[in-house]
Amino acid sequence: MLHEDFITQDEIDERLTGGSNYHHGQFRIYEHFMEGHDKKENIAFLKNEYGTGGGSPALIGSDRSDEWHDSKGIKLGKGRIGDPYAKVLLTWNVVEKRVRELVSADKYLTPKGKEAFAQYKKEQAKEAMRREQEKLEHGIRVECKDAIEKAIAEKFDGYILSRDTAEGVIRQYGKERVKIVLDSFFSKFTVNLKGSISHEVEIGTDPLGNLQRLSNALEGMTGKMETVA
Repeated sequence: MLHEDFITQDEIDERLTGGSNYHHGQFRIYEHFMEGHDKKENIAFLKNEYGTGGGSPALIGSDRSDEWHDSKGIKLGKGRIGDPYAKVLLTWNVVEKRVRELVSADKYLTPKGKEAFAQYKKEQAKEAMRREQEKLEHGIRVECKDAIEKAIAEKFDGYILSRDTAEGVIRQYGKERVKIVLDSFFSKFTVNLKGSISHEVEIGTDPLGNLQRLSNALEGMTGKMETVA
């Protein structure tokens, strides 16, 4: 059976427009080249995106084909792995040039690929917003934790903890967030009384109840100190 002893440009383009074989690699490459980076930046990006690896089959319509990519570039072959009857090495300079041409000519993504890319960008934006909100919420929870500790320090008069200690914190941050903060930051709360005695208080799920537990613990500690005295 006669075989073509070469790999066509169409086969090369089909391989390149398939991306790096990593999830969403095709979209990352397209997005990077659309941003207008220079040749050196593009090559560095492609090397990082592809990494080192390969697979088979690599070319459409050729079951006996393989691909390998490393620091030298992308190697394509037809025939037996290690003994191909047709092969080509695309250096990263060549890959960068051809990908840039395909993107500029609007041939890197198919119409369906563009629709999928648009959906990918929406999902990316949604995920970025989620991470930003999560980061913001974490910061607020840290502030809430500090506010709880400050309220306890200010309201404790050396003998009892005022029952309205939690009101200001709950009013500012909300009962649900105070509950989450207590669940997240404290499983036990160590209470120190004037550096002389300490006691661990088990934290529950109700913020008002937790403040009452702290108050009871402080009263008990004060009693211990008076007994010792």
